[in-house]
Amino acid sequence: MPASMSVWGNAGFNPPVVEETKRKFIHGYKKPIAGLYNTVLQELLVQMHFIRHNLSYEYNEVRRAVKHLALAESHPGVRVWL
Repeated sequence: MPASMSVWGNAGFNPPVVEETKRKFIHGYKKPIAGLYNTVLQELLVQMHFIRHNLSYEYNEVRRAVKHLALAESHPGVRVWL
């Protein structure tokens, strides 16, 4: 591996860790979050973190819709907006 390349394959690409992304959101969002929504919110934050920092990510409407439906089915009491 050339010295200019990082582990990620792109020199200069150094994404934050998931914990840092979650911390930034929690500190930036001033309203209280109900316990019912906390698990769903944490999962969405992790998913969006990986999507945002994936170099090969391309938006796909069908893939997004399927993921939202899977999330809605796994948490039947929570309304998930597309």
